[in-house]
Amino acid sequence: MTLTTKRAVAFIIDAFVYAIVLFVAEMIVLTITNNSVKIAELCMLFVSIFYIAKDVFGRSIGKKIMNIYIRIDKPNFSNQGKLSNDENKVTWQKLLLRNITILIWPIEALMVLTGSRRIGEMITHTHVEDC
Repeated sequence: MTLTTKRAVAFIIDAFVYAIVLFVAEMIVLTITNNSVKIAELCMLFVSIFYIAKDVFGRSIGKKIMNIYIRIDKPNFSNQGKLSNDENKVTWQKLLLRNITILIWPIEALMVLTGSRRIGEMITHTHVEDC
């Protein structure tokens, strides 16, 4: 399977997980609060933040299933262009910034499907690679 296909499948898995979490959370909130729409909207906001932060702990569920990682672009020239595992780990701040562009998901999805880098990857100087 190509990296582009793995990325697209991971994207779909993450969106599916997000939809399930959002549905369950809203059903619980609506049941507890007696159909309060304002509370359900707040719940949607928190679940959306969860989706943006999906990679903060290393990899999203979709990336784990598809066995792909997010890595840093820039080589460390003192190491002949190769990064050690610690140097190649992306900080949680970069991962969060990288995923904020998910808010324009149609453009991001199109970029992944065409094999291009996402806007968030260009901003944070990261890329996705096979394990």
